[in-house]
Amino acid sequence: MKNKALEMLLQNFKLFTDNHTSTTPKKRVIVVPSLASIEEMRTPAYEISEKGVKLALKESKIPHLQRTPFADLN
Repeated sequence: MKNKALEMLLQNFKLFTDNHTSTTPKKRVIVVPSLASIEEMRTPAYEISEKGVKLALKESKIPHLQRTPFADLN
């Protein structure tokens, strides 16, 4: 059982490792989006400011304590 598990582990390891071909890898072309397409994906500034105002108007879910943190309770 142990030998079979080791054999399967080695087979799987060989599948996921790089095979050395003794050749230099070819340069890959990386597609970089244009500045115009990046600008199209941006959130407009007015939407950001509206969200900020809405969040500021909501009450905090964390209760604010009216005492100093190290004050005695009793």
